[in-house]
Amino acid sequence: MNDFNFFEPFFEEKKKLNLKFIYVIISISFIVLIISGAYLYTVFKVNSLENKIAKQKEILVSKELKGVSQKLSVKQKKLNLLNNYYNIVEKVDKSADKEDKIDTNFIKNISNEVPQKVTFQVMNISDTVNIQGSSQDRNSIGEFEFNLKKTDIFKEVHIANIIAKEEGAGYTFNIICSFKEENNNETK
Repeated sequence: MNDFNFFEPFFEEKKKLNLKFIYVIISISFIVLIISGAYLYTVFKVNSLENKIAKQKEILVSKELKGVSQKLSVKQKKLNLLNNYYNIVEKVDKSADKEDKIDTNFIKNISNEVPQKVTFQVMNISDTVNIQGSSQDRNSIGEFEFNLKKTDIFKEVHIANIIAKEEGAGYTFNIICSFKEENNNETK
């Protein structure tokens, strides 16, 4: 006769339950292992970065680097000062070039306007140009005045005096020329 085991379904359920329990334990163990590995990797990486930071701080605090940094700072200040001086000198130089009214072209312009019968004895140049000269006739003096006016260098050209020389040998004259004012707003 066959034996009937009425408790057999309970045993099969228990086997199924044991198998599920094993799967859960394995899964949890795997997850814990992954989390532990990630944590250990992170701790290792943080320690490594902290060591690198400490080494970099040691380098930054080193006396050699401070000395080099101070030298560089002093040289940078000198360079900035020189650049400031250069800019100031450059402005002064440009201003001086603009203010320099007497140059080769100025002398050439005046000499090109002198009639043949006119000669110079004295030429003084300051804020104005004073020319003392002589001429064989008055027309040459007037022509010289006219020529100076048309050069567009002078604001005003004025014959101060014309004096006849003794014995009809010609005339002496004095011409005063004032420069045109230039706009100096460009240098500001």
